[in-house]
Amino acid sequence: MQKKTIKMVIILSIFFNNKDIIPSTIPASTIDNIQAAMIAAQEQSFIDQFNLLSAAGIQNITINQIPTIPVSVIPIITNDQIQKFTPAQIAAFTTSQITVFTPSQIASFTVPTSTNNSIINQIGALTSNQVNAMLPAQIAAISIDQLNVILKNLSNTQIKNLTVTQIQALTNTALTSLLNNLTKNQIQFITLSQITSLGTAVTPIISNLSAAQFLSLSAPQIQTMTNQNITDQLGNLSTNQIGYLLPAQIASITTTQINNMTKDQLKALQIILQNPAIITTTNNPSLAGQITAIANAPGIGLPKKRQLAAAHQSTPITVGNQNTPTKKDKKNDWDNFTNGTQDFFNGKIKVNGTPI
Repeated sequence: MQKKTIKMVIILSIFFNNKDIIPSTIPASTIDNIQAAMIAAQEQSFIDQFNLLSAAGIQNITINQIPTIPVSVIPIITNDQIQKFTPAQIAAFTTSQITVFTPSQIASFTVPTSTNNSIINQIGALTSNQVNAMLPAQIAAISIDQLNVILKNLSNTQIKNLTVTQIQALTNTALTSLLNNLTKNQIQFITLSQITSLGTAVTPIISNLSAAQFLSLSAPQIQTMTNQNITDQLGNLSTNQIGYLLPAQIASITTTQINNMTKDQLKALQIILQNPAIITTTNNPSLAGQITAIANAPGIGLPKKRQLAAAHQSTPITVGNQNTPTKKDKKNDWDNFTNGTQDFFNGKIKVNGTPI
């Protein structure tokens, strides 16, 4: 009975899709309604046939027949039935058909795992065009094993739809290949252990790391930083990490950056600049200017002695209780000030007999 019904559907479909043999007396609206009914009947027949097919029956569907499966039928195919398709059949689905698979169906595509490498690789059979056609909800539904297989075919837009769980489960190799295409928010999902494992491959995303991620960077990772990275992460740069910087990186530090450093950062930088075993005028032509910039930095965390020196440089000085200093007093005061400024930087100045 079912075979007769299917044959009748096919015959009627051929008839009502051939305008040359349709009687002109049949109204166009009637023809449209009949054609719609035929399409619905065809789709239902596909569904009925799929429900009756065994695994062998599904695998007997030819490569040429796969693209003819109506898109309205695909969401009705069960996950068990999907797993019966061969890789060649999977590759034969059109991009239009791929987009109507439900996220659950996509997640059911088989893939070999670390514990079972003999599983048929359906997900790996998808072509780059098929993968590129997948929707955000479909991408979000795939497993880590599936993701690692199709990763190379993901578009930039699809990469930006990866979830926190997917990103945190990526292998080091997979994550490295994605770094340039991750959003700033996605970069925040990367775990500290992943940051460490990335090694110097982390460089492209250094500016977008969170404070905790940045502070986890090792010396080799810090030594890949550009001057822009230093600017972007200046607030997170620890004194230990300043010690990791190479002479060339130290030489690139600008007055603007120095002016935005904290007390501890300035101290760490000054120690490095004053160490001739690390920094010389040969590897750092900016050395003198940087030392001056540290001395004149605007009090953001400056040590007390430098704050007082800066204040003296901008405020007229009077010594003792003289209300009207003479020219001689002024000269003596200026000499005392300029000599005292050097003492500030040498740690020799005293207030009320107490070193500051």
